[in-house]
Amino acid sequence: MKRVLLAMGVLLFCQACGSGTEEVDQRMNTMTQQDAMNRVEDYVHRAVGVLPKEARLEAVSPLAADPCDDPTDNGPKGRVFATNNYWVRGLAKDKSREYLDSLVKWWRDNRFTGPLDSWDKAGFVVMENQDNGFRMRFQDGGSGLLSIGASSPCVWPNGKPT
Repeated sequence: MKRVLLAMGVLLFCQACGSGTEEVDQRMNTMTQQDAMNRVEDYVHRAVGVLPKEARLEAVSPLAADPCDDPTDNGPKGRVFATNNYWVRGLAKDKSREYLDSLVKWWRDNRFTGPLDSWDKAGFVVMENQDNGFRMRFQDGGSGLLSIGASSPCVWPNGKPT
């Protein structure tokens, strides 16, 4: 009788906890690859909107969804991340710090945070959105060669584990 009661207690406990499958699947759902690609494009275009009107974007590399084969979050394989990178043309070569200040204000207004000390050391900044894990970067490659880009966190191509 003790074993039956113990078995029923364990069964009820496990049933109350659920199988965990729905919770795992729910946590594992992400935005789709296309949504991530749209978001990185949107972030760059909105951020560049705070720069002088002469700023124009020139693609360094095409918008892409790259594999997250070695994800830093120890997550499962099969996911991708969206990324873009642009040259920022048409701006004065000696005002990159002013442009950075404008971008930092926009980033902070849009919940991006990150250290700024790398700007003085290496001429780049990477900021991360606290709500969704998207990252943005801005770099002065020297002689006023500015670039900006964004990347998404790892997402499932169709928004759900495969």
